Amino acid sequence: MSRFLDASDKKSKLENVADDLQVMLKNSGDAIINKTMTASVISLESLTDAEFADAQSHFDEVQRELSVSLEEHDLCDESLLPHQKEAGTIALMASGSPSEYHSKAIDVTVSGEGATVVTPHISGSNGSLDFLESNVSLEAFDERELREHAHVSAVYNIAASRQDDFGEAFYPTVVITPDQPGAEYSVSRTVVHKDQSRNAKGAAFDFQKVSLIDAAVDHTILEDNATAIVPYYYPDDSNASYFVDKNLVNPRAVPVGDVEVNTAPLAVGASLDLLSISQAPGVLGGQTLDTTDSLDPRVGLKRLYVKVTKDDGQSVETVVVPFELKDLPRSIFQKSLEGGSHEMTLTFRNDVLRLGPDTRNTAGSRWGATFAGTEAFAYRFDTSLSGTVDLETANIEVFANAFKLAKAYDATTGDEVAITDASVVAALANISFEVIGYDVEATRSNLNHRTRGMIIDTNSVVERYPIPLGSPICVPAPISGGRAGVDTKALIAASRTRSSSNSVTTLLNYAERLRAHAISTKAGEPSPAIDGIGRHLIKPTYLERYIDFSAQINSTSSHEKRSDIQSILVDTIRDVAYRMLRDSNYLAALNHESGGTEKAPKLIIGTDQVLNRYIWESGDERTVSIGFDDFEVVTTPDARMHNLIVLAFQRPNAKGDGLSLGNNFFMPELVANVQVTRNGATVTESQVQTRNLHVNSCPIMGVIVVDQLAEVINEKVKQIVTT
Repeated sequence: MSRFLDASDKKSKLENVADDLQVMLKNSGDAIINKTMTASVISLESLTDAEFADAQSHFDEVQRELSVSLEEHDLCDESLLPHQKEAGTIALMASGSPSEYHSKAIDVTVSGEGATVVTPHISGSNGSLDFLESNVSLEAFDERELREHAHVSAVYNIAASRQDDFGEAFYPTVVITPDQPGAEYSVSRTVVHKDQSRNAKGAAFDFQKVSLIDAAVDHTILEDNATAIVPYYYPDDSNASYFVDKNLVNPRAVPVGDVEVNTAPLAVGASLDLLSISQAPGVLGGQTLDTTDSLDPRVGLKRLYVKVTKDDGQSVETVVVPFELKDLPRSIFQKSLEGGSHEMTLTFRNDVLRLGPDTRNTAGSRWGATFAGTEAFAYRFDTSLSGTVDLETANIEVFANAFKLAKAYDATTGDEVAITDASVVAALANISFEVIGYDVEATRSNLNHRTRGMIIDTNSVVERYPIPLGSPICVPAPISGGRAGVDTKALIAASRTRSSSNSVTTLLNYAERLRAHAISTKAGEPSPAIDGIGRHLIKPTYLERYIDFSAQINSTSSHEKRSDIQSILVDTIRDVAYRMLRDSNYLAALNHESGGTEKAPKLIIGTDQVLNRYIWESGDERTVSIGFDDFEVVTTPDARMHNLIVLAFQRPNAKGDGLSLGNNFFMPELVANVQVTRNGATVTESQVQTRNLHVNSCPIMGVIVVDQLAEVINEKVKQIVTT
């Protein structure tokens, strides 16, 4: 085989694509590469609709020409990610005026208008990113040379815009153009807060806004009793006649909205206005109820208070026992068959109210402890109550018609004992029961919209990250013998390797920051200010597990060891992944963001090339089977990932998404060939300066540290020898 044919066969598919593009560009003249198209690429944000449509049409045309060449050399959509062709197309369109494109690209000034500008983290204990602090001038570059190497720039960006599988899994690449103000993330945050009145004395005001997503965890967030009727007991006893004697039942504080209301049971037989008596200071924000206010039709008795008294002629002992009536049959006022249209009637009759040894009085003690001998039995009472309430006037009256012993039971065996039995009669000797009060369950109808209740507010949070310029990569060649194809291949290999390495650096440094700052918070509390815009949607979560295989593996045969190792790793991954979902409240946020169309995220499992074989076996999803519809196991040769497993979440096609770990933002760059003199020698250099940034957006991560695996694997299996 001749050297000519041998050299042709050694060309890669991308080099052949570059050759095709070079011919196509020469034949097309200015149809593909021209200054007008470059101007549109660097000013997309400011184009009118008509101008953008024209630029989009040209973009589609260039991409079609590029796709034809790619398909001819078996580089179809299955082998290329969509963003790779996008990067190559932008590079071609940018070559119409390389100096203008480069000038716009190196402008790292990011506008903070309507957004927070975030300085990216570039260093940590796991390495630093190779960014430059100063811009680079193109004065030494020949624009004509840049235009002539447009085909090289296109092929470079197609290949260099993709990381290895590990990097693309954790940080999917998003291609951006120079007109965009940096990498941008945006989330819509829905918060809820209660209607409050401002302090008249000038105290600092706090809306106490809480994320609506937290309501999926804490049911109290959306619970609001702002229209509840809670009778207010004046501290000066000025309305004591409407309540049970405070010497029998102490008034207690009950929250109504954000106000603590001092209340007590209403007195049986008292006629009162529920709306009037519920106007506690601060509850209505200084408003006074009037004739436009009324009661909601659902009015009922919540609790009944019975005074138990023992009077043996020498001393008198008294306790008050509360009985729960809520949701019992006939405890709700019903529309009266006679009377006004707003009149409601109560006819409560029940024989299930139980008084047993475990029944507590209002002081929290066992009621029978006060009366010797009563705790030998449990008692049931036949109770009859009646009353009326008018929804318009809110006037209410409740009367006790009867409260008498119906049945008795042995407290130990549960057997029924006749109430006429001597032991029962003796236990209740000199003891009397009297219904003295009740708690009402009622609300204002709020037909006049006096109370606003819970207020929902939606606001957008935007964060922008400037994409700094990376350090240059150059391939020198003798001035008389440089080969552009070889140079491009080297540039691509170096760029992809560096970008893939940066993904590991970013990932492990982020894990370090989460370990230090992802403090668990309760629902309703603000999340710690960790980098990652997803903190506005979820609770920052970091979980770490340590596995010492020497302490957990006791198998005596090699095949059992493999099974045990796999079982331990998979069980740990399953446990960590589920806890990440639960502790971060991720699924509630996902349901909120997707409108219920997504049930679970994609789980990314990253590790080294040894642990991988114990996690995943091709065609066997049972090895992970943690309930995720989608998961991916990826590996990297990077030594920093040895004996580590990192877990994170991604959503499909995530671009600037606060519920995916992050993205790699990539700006296409032009390849330059320059002649430089170094130490008296003139050389030709192919040079490029990458501009891409890995950004973290969702502060949720799990890390599993594996130890002593090699020692367990290499330990000899004991052989049993019979003599």
